[in-house]
Amino acid sequence: MSEFNYQQPAPGVHLFSYNIPRELVSLEINFTSGGSWFEKANDRGKKHLLEHCIASRTKKMNHEELKDWEHAESIALNAFTSSLKLALTASGHKSDFKKMLEMLCEMAFEPTFDQIDLDREKEIVLREISERRGDPNYKLYFDVNKQVYTKESLELHETLGDPELVAQTILEDFYRLQKENLSTSQIIISIAGGGIDLEYTKELIQHYLNNLNRQIEHFRPIDYCPPNLLLDFKTLPIVHEFAHEHVDATYIIPLDIKFDNRASRQIFASLFLNYGGVLYDKLRDQKQLVYGISYYYDISTQSLIVNFQAEAKLIEIIEKESKEVFNDFTKVFRADRFEQFKKSILKKQLVDKDNLKTVLNFSKNTLLNYNHLEKYDEFTNKLQSVSVDDIKNVYTQIQTNWDNKKIVLVSKNPL
Repeated sequence: MSEFNYQQPAPGVHLFSYNIPRELVSLEINFTSGGSWFEKANDRGKKHLLEHCIASRTKKMNHEELKDWEHAESIALNAFTSSLKLALTASGHKSDFKKMLEMLCEMAFEPTFDQIDLDREKEIVLREISERRGDPNYKLYFDVNKQVYTKESLELHETLGDPELVAQTILEDFYRLQKENLSTSQIIISIAGGGIDLEYTKELIQHYLNNLNRQIEHFRPIDYCPPNLLLDFKTLPIVHEFAHEHVDATYIIPLDIKFDNRASRQIFASLFLNYGGVLYDKLRDQKQLVYGISYYYDISTQSLIVNFQAEAKLIEIIEKESKEVFNDFTKVFRADRFEQFKKSILKKQLVDKDNLKTVLNFSKNTLLNYNHLEKYDEFTNKLQSVSVDDIKNVYTQIQTNWDNKKIVLVSKNPL
């Protein structure tokens, strides 16, 4: 029997579990303010290096001994950093659940660092910074964003950091930075798979929390996100040596991106933006104007972002054809597709639930993005209750804001 569970065992601590009959069990401890965005100016890049070292050893095992233990137990340990978050992960057989939980909690709450690991990982990180910044795609991404977003925007932040500051890192920096992570972050523990012991999990977490001086007023909001502010432009053509010969085009269309219209937006995307949707079919299959279309809903800019690639000479035709799609709802809305989608929702959601982490990640990301707790099955019910008027409301917003959208065109072709 599958069982989803959410608890707050302590202030600022969120425990998600999805106990499902599987031989595999997967664990993650996530610090919501552990990422590089929160570094002070003289620490730029040190949290990235911290992540490289935090899962390298324990109090009893050095790096080589820990690797031998992982191989012997068939357990995979890892850590990752993003702009906002730092997380540690473990996965293995359900019979080793307690071993993995104990290992992960020690690394997260009482990590052990040593000079040998610091010296080794410092060289690796410095090489990674050099290689990534020499990557044409990496350079293109940030060169474009510098012309799209204001300088204080999250999209211009580089997790890699400053190589000179990384090179100066000492062990005391790690303990200081991890103390900051523990004191300012809300902590998300997520577990999915077989063999989960929730009571033992809560006892172990509380054991470590008892040794920490965490003040609830210091925690950042669970849905904290720095600004992404768009510069003032209407159509922005960018010629770049590392771009494609054809045009990578992005439409940024103002749209309310909120918790209450998420179900409507998902079905709208299936009807208009995905494979088989009105815009997708018209531009790709019927007119053969684009190679493909992708999209996402951007909370930070409150926009629908639509991206496609095409020949430069076709850009104006694409704009004309796209505008026609959003000119008259009654002409383009397909009631048969809408009813088909509504009938197939339950099957789609059940298939998705076969993935070990789908149910758990859905609720976790809902909390992180919207500061709401919602279960996967609750969202399925919402999808089934979406009406034609709900879809029309999303369409009308896009229609109303079509002439207010921003267009970014990137190519190596000066045309």
